Amino acid sequence: MSPRYSLDVLIDGAIDEFEDEREQEWSNDDRTKRALTTIDATAGWLLAGTEELVITSDEPPQGIDWDLALKLANSKLLSKEIRDRLQIEVARRFVGSTTKMAERCLDLARLVMKERPGKTVLPFLRRLARCYVSGFHAECIMLCRAVVENAVVDKFAREKIPLPATPEGRSPMTIRFRAARMLGWMSDRTVNAAETVWHRGSKAVHHDPHATVQILETIQMTMGVLERLYE
Repeated sequence: MSPRYSLDVLIDGAIDEFEDEREQEWSNDDRTKRALTTIDATAGWLLAGTEELVITSDEPPQGIDWDLALKLANSKLLSKEIRDRLQIEVARRFVGSTTKMAERCLDLARLVMKERPGKTVLPFLRRLARCYVSGFHAECIMLCRAVVENAVVDKFAREKIPLPATPEGRSPMTIRFRAARMLGWMSDRTVNAAETVWHRGSKAVHHDPHATVQILETIQMTMGVLERLYE
């Protein structure tokens, strides 16, 4: 028997209820209403700054500059109220659709590999999974690049073979990929997939984090490289 409401609706309702109760507590008179408006503006400005780690406006809201906003957020007088507003905004922005998150979990479930990668690779895989399920897609591409790089390096380490290098002592990933193919660790198809993941990740890191839109495809190629390196 299915629940009457979807989880997404219940979560939105809980956020709305929390916000309504909060506003009712501050609705005694015009003075407290104005105070809540100032508190909310301060919290909104602080949250906007954390999105880019840059102060987003030359004109502070309600005449409260950035330093004062930080002091208010850490003061005994208004700390809770500002954090309550931040909770509401963060919940609305980052909780997202649990329906879509569940679907993305199933996307990843189809890609789970049986062999366990090395310890240097696992932390990146965990973060990759969390980012994909949460919908942080640009970050997924960067992490795919890190997964492939660490998996290749781990393979050389496990085989006790030094990383290949140019006469100048450089060891770019293209040379590592070719060496892995010559050693029989990767097929031509696997090398092509690894190079694609690497180039997409490099674009995301160095040029445009949103340059690649084939997120799941990139993860699929990443997992294919891992399966070959750890088979």
